[in-house]
Amino acid sequence: MATAGGGEEATIQRRLRFSDVVQESLEILAPIGGYSKVPLVSLEEAVKPLVPILPDVQSHAYAAKLKCEKPADNLTQDESASIMLYTMGWEPRDECLYVVLNDTLRAKNRQQKLPFWYLYLRLFLNALFRLPLLSTVAYRGIKLDLKNRYIEGETIVWWGFSSCTTSMCVLQSDLFLGKTGIRTMFSLKCKSARDIRKHSFFPTEDEVLLMAAAQFKIVSSLDQGDLHMIQLEETTPPFPLLQPVPVVGSLPIHSNPSDDSLTTSSKEKQKIHLTKSQIDTHEVAAGTNSHLEINSVTVAMSTVKLSDATEKGPTIEDITRQLRDDLKLLYTLDEFTMPRCFFILPAKECEVSSTKDVKNWLPIHYKLYFLCECSHEPTRMHVAPRGGYSIKNSKQFFQRYESYLKPTTKIAQILLSAGNLAIPQLENVSFANNNTVPLEMNTPEYRQNMEHRLKFIDTFMNQIDGKPTSWRGTDLREIQAYLELVDDEHSLGNLHRVFTDEGYVRWVCQEHYNEISFNDNMNSYINDFKVMGGKFDQKTKEAVVIGVNVTERNAKMICGALTKGFNIVKLVFQDCSFYEDYLKTLLDTVINRSSILCLSMTTVAVTNFFGGIKYTCKNMITEFKNQSLKVRLNGTHNGNTSIL
Repeated sequence: MATAGGGEEATIQRRLRFSDVVQESLEILAPIGGYSKVPLVSLEEAVKPLVPILPDVQSHAYAAKLKCEKPADNLTQDESASIMLYTMGWEPRDECLYVVLNDTLRAKNRQQKLPFWYLYLRLFLNALFRLPLLSTVAYRGIKLDLKNRYIEGETIVWWGFSSCTTSMCVLQSDLFLGKTGIRTMFSLKCKSARDIRKHSFFPTEDEVLLMAAAQFKIVSSLDQGDLHMIQLEETTPPFPLLQPVPVVGSLPIHSNPSDDSLTTSSKEKQKIHLTKSQIDTHEVAAGTNSHLEINSVTVAMSTVKLSDATEKGPTIEDITRQLRDDLKLLYTLDEFTMPRCFFILPAKECEVSSTKDVKNWLPIHYKLYFLCECSHEPTRMHVAPRGGYSIKNSKQFFQRYESYLKPTTKIAQILLSAGNLAIPQLENVSFANNNTVPLEMNTPEYRQNMEHRLKFIDTFMNQIDGKPTSWRGTDLREIQAYLELVDDEHSLGNLHRVFTDEGYVRWVCQEHYNEISFNDNMNSYINDFKVMGGKFDQKTKEAVVIGVNVTERNAKMICGALTKGFNIVKLVFQDCSFYEDYLKTLLDTVINRSSILCLSMTTVAVTNFFGGIKYTCKNMITEFKNQSLKVRLNGTHNGNTSIL
């Protein structure tokens, strides 16, 4: 049985698990499945496929298993440890198991990422289904206003596993929901909750776990000032949204699944059975599914192949680890005025196959694709939602940016191996809909095509006769000069600039731009903004300041928040006054080190050192598009002014 984790870290992890309801999109996605036919293996084997995306998972799995030498509820040591591993938390958060697992389950394109999780999910669900069902009322909450997302009478699905508490006292603590400020509390009438306290790394919190893909009806909602209460009732879908697994009792667990096939033996089939709790869960999930037929299955396990990962060369783990270090360095560079992660491909497959001589590779038509910088874990990145940019003067481009292209080509190869290399509009560029993904993306033909193109680029990079340059010595500000068809109405790659809590910049797609504003310090930033007299709309991410004399403290607060993760879309100053040096500092921060897309100033007085009005800005709107400023003063358009 697990012993209690304690201290500040324990509290942080509990709070994060209880409050990640904000990550639920409430969209209708495909059912979760694919894992039921893989064998039940030990925890050590189950986490091996996760190492490329969760580098520290094996050490935490080892610790979890040590704590579960005497598991409760008749679970095996591996089963109990799989639950404990889920409840553990570690840094960085985007490499923590429960964070990445739930992100995957909530993703629209989850089927490209889910195979990495099959062995773990098989073990984890086997453990959960063996625990007794709880029909109880549970609670969870967050210090945000989510009432507009939950409309009375509607049916919604939470696709991730949901951590809840059966004790309202837990949420009332200031460390969780608290008793003051903007809050949303959910009261959940559950049918399929599991009591995991005896298997949790933090067993003192009265924690129950709701299964992934739980469906709820929104029964009612109540506003009590800053507290918004939403009542949900778990309901039964006509078909299971979470694929059931054949529950294995105390069978010996495979330690090494076969590389060729994973087959359930006839003896094991006789011992596979459905526990009462699982039958009840199946009825909750699928209504009248009365017959569950279990057949022997054979599952072909795919392997990740890279051109540089051979039996005698570096492994996929070695390459991923190096790329992870490269990305961490890349994100700390001062070259934050342009997206920094990009790779290239030949525009057409025929050009690759018809060109044998390396000397003739330079005149080929190449296109550049940006990557969304949503993670420093290369396996979790994706191609930016915009068609490729044709490259001009390719020889000079390759020589100049070779240091960027070599690691990012490897990232593209890893994404392809994971089935996650979606190239928008391979042959043509269109600005009408930049999120189009080729329908043949998951076919063998598509993969072979992409492997061929990436191998071509990989070989080409090794032939370039360029001077070795470091990332810090490469000027990205001129990259636009090498690209054709740059659209003035869109940023490069349709990516937006955001800042992390550590003060580093990332260029991310619209989806991640919307998500990243919910960081741990958001409430603190919002409260500070309100203290100075401002208003912040969490739905539109617009900040408005009206009738305020902006002091030095105010200016420092705004600038500090903007450079440490306070990501907002629009900042408005109306009928305000600034000392000119404070305004200069604010403008420099807004233009160069913030996520703001639009800055608006109306009737803003600019004062000198003695407080006298030096001049008044009657009307100014500054829009940030394509790494340039569009400035409008007093109704006139002053053209584009380069940020750089």
